[in-house]
Amino acid sequence: MHLYETHLPVADTKVAEKFYREVVGLPFAYRDPSRDIVFLWVDAKQKAMIGLWGPNTAYGKQTGIAQKCHVAFAVSLAELFAAIEKLNANNIETLGFDGNKSSEPTVIGWMPSAQIYFRDPDGHIYKQVLGLSKVKASDTGCVFRVADQRYLLIISRKAAHTPNKTASGDLLPPCALPQQDGQGPGHIAFGISKDEVDSWRERLAKHDVDLLSEISWETGARSLYFRDPDGHMIELATAGIWEAA
Repeated sequence: MHLYETHLPVADTKVAEKFYREVVGLPFAYRDPSRDIVFLWVDAKQKAMIGLWGPNTAYGKQTGIAQKCHVAFAVSLAELFAAIEKLNANNIETLGFDGNKSSEPTVIGWMPSAQIYFRDPDGHIYKQVLGLSKVKASDTGCVFRVADQRYLLIISRKAAHTPNKTASGDLLPPCALPQQDGQGPGHIAFGISKDEVDSWRERLAKHDVDLLSEISWETGARSLYFRDPDGHMIELATAGIWEAA
C-alpha cells in the first residue's frame, strides 16, 4: 500500500500546472475536459498523482466555505473488496464516484483504477484504505507510515502554531510548523535525495521562487520550503525525518 493521490485548490489551473511541471518537474497526466481540473503524475506514471482544482470545483477555492480534503491510498483489488466489508461492518458508509451510497467499486478508465470512497470524522474524503502503522505521536499530532519513507501527518490546527524544538534548536517531529496549519493553504512534501538539495536550491532560484525556509532535523534529514502560485506550502525532504532511511 502507498499514498496514491492528493489534491490542492488553485486559483488558475494553467498557472498552477506550469509551476508544477516546470518548477517541481511533475509530468502531465490528464486534464478533465468538463471541469477545471488538471492531474499530474508524482514519481512513476500511474504510481501516484496530484490534482489541481480550479475555483468552484469540488475541491477548489470557494469563498467563505471551509474546504474538505481528499486523499487516496493504493491497494490490491482483493484488499479493496476486503476494505469495503470492513468499512460497512463498522457502520461507515461507502460511496461511489458520484457521491452516492455504493458497496461496489467505481472504475475510472484513464487512471486506470477501481475505487471506493468514504469520509473521515471531519468530512474529508478517503479512497480505501485503513490500518496504517503509527510511527510517532505527541500532543502535536500523529505520524502514520503509508509505505517505506512515505507518511501521513495528522496535526491539530492549534498545535501547528506551537514551538517544537530540541535544545540544539533543531525541529523535533511530529512537526509544529505554521506552514503545516490544517486551515487555508495546503502542504505537500516530495522526497528528494541528499545529493539533490543543492541542485534544487539552484533550480528554485533559477525560476525566481523564494526559498522560505531550510530546516535541519535532529535526525540529520533536510527540508526545503517554498510556496506555489496559490500559496500552498511545498516541501522537498530528504529521507529519514521520521525513521532511519
